[in-house]
Amino acid sequence: MAPVGRPRSDASHAAILKATYELLQEEGLARLTLDKVASRSGASRSTLYRWWPSRGAIAMEATLDTINREMSLEPMSDNALAEYRRLLKSVAKAMRGSTGRILAGILAECQRDPETLRLFREKLVAPRRAEVIPLLERGIADGSIRADVTPHTILDMTFGAIFHQLLLHIPTDDAWMDGVIGILVNGIAAPVSPPSPPAA
Repeated sequence: MAPVGRPRSDASHAAILKATYELLQEEGLARLTLDKVASRSGASRSTLYRWWPSRGAIAMEATLDTINREMSLEPMSDNALAEYRRLLKSVAKAMRGSTGRILAGILAECQRDPETLRLFREKLVAPRRAEVIPLLERGIADGSIRADVTPHTILDMTFGAIFHQLLLHIPTDDAWMDGVIGILVNGIAAPVSPPSPPAA
């Protein structure tokens, strides 16, 4: 959301996001108020209300700031399928602990507040999908990923499994990652043709 009035101070903005995330870790989104953020960050309430329309909006930005630092989408391999497996494990690990609990609270807020839902789709879901789809398209093009499923279907299927765990507060531990992510990634892998029999 573009601020109205005086330009946003980078230092004040960073302090507000830090205070918001600390409060989310300590109390969760249900108990977060802009008054508490103002008190913790030292910013005025008028500044907060000018820059963010709701607690869901400021919680989204503070959480995204942390997620973007915790999850790397920088490619580490030329193998698209292996890279997608690494990405899924990175996301699953980021969902452990406070980040996952906070994101689950934001998802709950999305069911109540249409503005938070809009921001969740626009600020988290859409940009992440836009970053990952070229990787999946590359895998389809080079033959490592099945061509009979679309990148959007792959994303719905794999990230749906992660969000299922998140909403039910089931840990995405190493055993879960090795099992479920392994099955999902193997399921989108292109079949390997058997070697041709030797000539008679």
